[in-house]
Amino acid sequence: MIDQNLVKFFTVADGFSVSRLIMLIPITYLGLVHAENYEQGEVFSVSRIWMIVLYVSLAFTDFFDGWAARKWGSSKMGKYLDPAIDKFIFLYIIILFSLLPWSEESYWKFCEWYAYLVPLRDLLILLILWALCKYKCNFEMVPNWSSKLNTVIQFFAVGWVLLPAFFFTPQMAAMLSLPFLLKSAIDYAVRAVKIIKARE
Repeated sequence: MIDQNLVKFFTVADGFSVSRLIMLIPITYLGLVHAENYEQGEVFSVSRIWMIVLYVSLAFTDFFDGWAARKWGSSKMGKYLDPAIDKFIFLYIIILFSLLPWSEESYWKFCEWYAYLVPLRDLLILLILWALCKYKCNFEMVPNWSSKLNTVIQFFAVGWVLLPAFFFTPQMAAMLSLPFLLKSAIDYAVRAVKIIKARE
């Protein structure tokens, strides 16, 4: 039997969320090692392979915290903790991957316009939440299917640069993610407008 008082503060799902933050430490270390190896002429080193393994693990923990929340319950903190951690992780990973060298091929680098677009989308969501709070709306912005699908595709688009260079470039991966990124932002805006109108 789950202690309901504990569920109010910290759950298994919250543990998965926090573990994603902790995983940024070895990913950062491996990124620095990869940069040193790259300077010595080793483009696809063991450190880069381990970065791929940890990055994929990072993506899976995002799935598991949702599953754990449905199975064992979620805390009040977790409703805000998980999306906040997701946004921080994406921002951190984007900055890290943008700074690291990946290939001697000029086209195989992190997509610059995508590095700006993802934080702008998150900023829009924060502005939407601010507007809802300003109008004193009673709301719970639960992620819908489009935002969840966008998160999955965004993980692939951001992490694509980790792979060895081939014909499907990081720019193409970013373009594939773009419609889902925009639809997710529009859905949040539409839902916010409906909540505000319902209050009036």
